[in-house]
Amino acid sequence: MNLKKITQAIALAAALFAHNAIAQRGGKLEEEDYLNGANTIAAFKKANDSASASTVKLLRKGKTFALGTAISADGYIATKATELADKNGVLPDLEKKAGEDSAVVVQVQTPAGEKLMGELIGYERTDDIAIIKIASGKLRPVR
Repeated sequence: MNLKKITQAIALAAALFAHNAIAQRGGKLEEEDYLNGANTIAAFKKANDSASASTVKLLRKGKTFALGTAISADGYIATKATELADKNGVLPDLEKKAGEDSAVVVQVQTPAGEKLMGELIGYERTDDIAIIKIASGKLRPVR
């Protein structure tokens, strides 16, 4: 299932949840049913906890600049390729040149807070996806 379909499914679930909550109260939306209301948060807690356990932070100068999703326990992470572009929107050149170490590295913070260096393995411009590899067998892949 691709990201667009997942996003649409979540939006539909949220809309159905809100519709049912409003209908049960005679058409009035209560504060606990707002976007960040207690009922809404409780309804999505399990999904949020699962996603959070698979989400890593990509760091630049110690600050989060993007998020990634663990796609395997052995350290592969998917993220948006455009997040890795420079200030001019240019993505890194992954072509190895004779005598050069052309590895593109990025700092990654795991859900446990561990900071590791990862290597950009590759990216696909059309789908705006990039794969980063870290040396860790402790990631929990998204389900």
